[in-house]
Amino acid sequence: RPEFRTSLLELSSTAFNFGPVSLGITATRTLTLSNFGNKALSVESVITNNPRFVPVFQTPQTIGPNQAKTIDIEFEALSEDPVTGTLSIATTDPFQPFLTIPLSGSGIVPDIDVLPAEVVFDPTFTDQTRQITLRISNLTRGQLFLEGISVSDTTNFSFTLLTDNNFINAGQFERIDVRFHPSQAGPLSA
Repeated sequence: RPEFRTSLLELSSTAFNFGPVSLGITATRTLTLSNFGNKALSVESVITNNPRFVPVFQTPQTIGPNQAKTIDIEFEALSEDPVTGTLSIATTDPFQPFLTIPLSGSGIVPDIDVLPAEVVFDPTFTDQTRQITLRISNLTRGQLFLEGISVSDTTNFSFTLLTDNNFINAGQFERIDVRFHPSQAGPLSA
């Protein structure tokens, strides 16, 4: 007597809202495709209708019975405007050969605050070094990306970012130690 065999696809989510994402930052969400059937399932294509959303998944791929695969979906905001799209998945599942998942997100520009706003060192001898710690804060939502920090006079001033992280999450801060080690007498600025 023949045994009934079929694949049965189930998704871990029916929609993805990336929420506000800092401009220039790529946010990633993961979708799990599970085959709860007793026959292998083939994922034939995974595409989006908006290039701001990028699925990271090679097709075709086979998902065996009672196995799962994941699709990473990346979103990069280019402006603060809301963005929508659709993820389309084509499979050999006889019950759900085509699936669509709505995608949405928006961009945000974090609000930076630096304290103190101005750094003034006390008079310093040429054989001494003085240090002041700056606090850089992200006052809003999203991630603040520290793309670059520099001083215009590297002979008399230097700095150290006190973390290896280039991102400051919402409501968080990082510290920078700024050092003054004059090479000559007289007023200096950077």
